[in-house]
Amino acid sequence: MTPNEITEKIITKLQTIPLDKQKQILDYIDSIVEESLLTLEKSQSSPKKRVLGLHQGKIWMSDDFNDPLPDDFWNFDK
Repeated sequence: MTPNEITEKIITKLQTIPLDKQKQILDYIDSIVEESLLTLEKSQSSPKKRVLGLHQGKIWMSDDFNDPLPDDFWNFDK
């Protein structure tokens, strides 16, 4: 279904309901648009600063991490 088809269906259905209910729907749509704009503004704002040392001591790295790997590690034929 294309966006135009969806819009047409919404308009057709809106025309069948009472005016006071249409006003409620309009208010709801306005709140969704406002929320979407706020979310968009937050995502486009400057990125959060990193906190140095936040997870200090939570991970460890082997002492031989940077040592060369043995030759048999690279032998994929076995």
